[in-house]
Amino acid sequence: MEKHIGKLKIFYQDPKVVENYERKRKFKDDDVSLLHVSEIEGLKNIVNEAKGHILEIAVGTGRIARNLQSNASIYLGIDFSLPMLFEARKTTDTLTRKPFLVRADAFCLPAKRESFDAVICFRFFHHLEKCDRDALYNQIRDVLKKNGLLVFDLRQNSAHRKKALSERKKLLLSKLNEYFKELSDHGFKDMKFLGNRYGLDKFFPKFLKNRRLLVKAIRLLEMKYFNRFGFLQGLCRGGIIFCKKG
Repeated sequence: MEKHIGKLKIFYQDPKVVENYERKRKFKDDDVSLLHVSEIEGLKNIVNEAKGHILEIAVGTGRIARNLQSNASIYLGIDFSLPMLFEARKTTDTLTRKPFLVRADAFCLPAKRESFDAVICFRFFHHLEKCDRDALYNQIRDVLKKNGLLVFDLRQNSAHRKKALSERKKLLLSKLNEYFKELSDHGFKDMKFLGNRYGLDKFFPKFLKNRRLLVKAIRLLEMKYFNRFGFLQGLCRGGIIFCKKG
């Protein structure tokens, strides 16, 4: 565990990684792929009921914090990487209500027991081995209030996306079930999955691919309607898992 996590910490303190982080992952608000936009819209719907204190683990460049801080009375973002925190401070500096940004280790959370209504953690779980996830679940349970929300992302890696649809669906649902079992084993309940990035826009004619409003409309329709059909979950490239502390 320590060796793997140590490499991860070193990687995200590289100034070049930080500088290009949002651009390479298409997290800019104006990016036409709208991966970032669809995730933010999904998150807003999920945490809408958690109007109190929100903790974001691995806040990174602040791309979620700058869009969700208005949903919380207190928004705390933590990250081990100082360069990431400096970038997050820059991207949230113009906000009227700024999130609190603190350097901290996800496996030793600087918070009182049962002090948060929701914990968000994106682009972090997929880096972790099961033993690391077990340790993180325990930390999160400790700081969440009863019935508090845990929200994190499920992604398909590039190798999975190249496989046939039937195989891709099988792999995604297998990973989803693995996470659901882990969450249940650690005392979480009401597990749900909101898929995103179904990729319908890849069938658009070339001249429509850069029409941002059209792509955004398709994304929102995908999120609102496709998730009502269980058999379609496997068609997406990933999504958002959310559950409650039991």
